[in-house]
Amino acid sequence: TSSLSSIRPSTATTLQVDRSSISSSRSLSFTINRTRAKANQRGAGGRRTIFLLASLLVFILFWQNLGAARIMDPPKAEFTTNAEDQAEAAKLKARLSENKESIYQFRPLTPVMIADGAWKYVLIRAQEPESSGSHYFVTSKRGAKYHRNAAEPFVQHLEEHGYKNIEVTGGGRIMLDDKAKKISIFGYSYGFGACDHEISKGVVQADERYADYEITTSKEGY
Repeated sequence: TSSLSSIRPSTATTLQVDRSSISSSRSLSFTINRTRAKANQRGAGGRRTIFLLASLLVFILFWQNLGAARIMDPPKAEFTTNAEDQAEAAKLKARLSENKESIYQFRPLTPVMIADGAWKYVLIRAQEPESSGSHYFVTSKRGAKYHRNAAEPFVQHLEEHGYKNIEVTGGGRIMLDDKAKKISIFGYSYGFGACDHEISKGVVQADERYADYEITTSKEGY
């Protein structure tokens, strides 16, 4: 059902400059200064040497800073859906549409189970046995190749905890960065379709573990 390619969500961009570029530039600048002093005694030939060294300095600084710049965007990923995945996702949706009631005793389940990093996620809707109101659940799974791989384990948890009328409303991707306290929700699922990321954002924000996290959503990306 999907693993972050194509267009990526808008995120803050942080450039980290490699200290080695500064050291290299100082060393080369010192060499140029020494060469300039000698060039004053050697005439045109010395001036050409200074020009070549200055050009080399610009070239080195450009490539070192380019390599040191790190764009803090979600990592790229390849499209992973195929006919088999589509069929399995359809089977899961069909089974859930038929099995409306649960045979298990009800036990509340935490509505957010997401893994650190950028992974596929699904938004699931379910009801408690004695309630007509729906609850939403957001779950991602580390290493999930398809969105159904993220959905199936959590659907099983919901069934075993006594929830009924379980439905996978759609999917996308969640990038969780615990160190930066940032969460990005974006993309869609081929097998389950796109979901309302604003609902997912509300579910995650309501979890006290992520109350002070910066959470962004985007319809872009895969």
